[in-house]
Amino acid sequence: MSSATQTSRTPLIILLLAMFIPTVSAYLYFDLLANSAPIAQKGAYGIGKMAQFGILIVALVLWRQPPSASAGVPETPFAASRWRWLAIGAASGMVIGVAMVAGYLMMLKPMGIMDSAKLVAIEKMRSFGADSPLLLIAIAVFYAVLHSGFEEYYWRGLVFGGLKPYCRTGTAMLISSLAFMSHHIIILAKFFGYTSIATYLMSLAVAIGGLIWAVLFQRSSSLVPGWISHAIVDAAIFVVGYLLVFG
Repeated sequence: MSSATQTSRTPLIILLLAMFIPTVSAYLYFDLLANSAPIAQKGAYGIGKMAQFGILIVALVLWRQPPSASAGVPETPFAASRWRWLAIGAASGMVIGVAMVAGYLMMLKPMGIMDSAKLVAIEKMRSFGADSPLLLIAIAVFYAVLHSGFEEYYWRGLVFGGLKPYCRTGTAMLISSLAFMSHHIIILAKFFGYTSIATYLMSLAVAIGGLIWAVLFQRSSSLVPGWISHAIVDAAIFVVGYLLVFG
């Protein structure tokens, strides 16, 4: 579905809700309910995801947004160079993923930066009933394959694509990437603390990842290259998590 078939611009209130709901949800289940029963944490997480999914459905049904291609005319249509963009998506994911795992093994682990994060990770895994290697691998597959696709459709399709009619493309990329970063600050602060530079450096890396995936979406006119890249990066995150907890 091209941008020309959109019935109207997605209202800003919908886009604002889409940007802030993940942050509110992360605050609830990572901070406010951190010491509550596991069922309360799971419930808050589930409600947050349902709210995101609901907004996505509303935007899709009422405004035909997000489209399968970015608003405006992309520089290089995906259909014209399909394999090139798939390769670029995979290559970007591999570069980021390898850098993350190498950074953990060569710098973060030897420096002891991840010591406190290990305890929090074990506690969080137990609260979600995923304190075994097999369960962690199963969750990793879900997040890398399916959840990464949902996030690309949500953040790049709905938020970035929805913002483009209101501002310049670069501005829409920046706003959507910062919004994508915001709930990661809360999550990372749970592991490293709000006073740790690691929280903000890693959050900045998330924003840069969001920018890369927005550029892939804009240039290829498809969410697939960014999805591939995002999936590989998520898989690398779980490799680090596995090494941290079970390595």
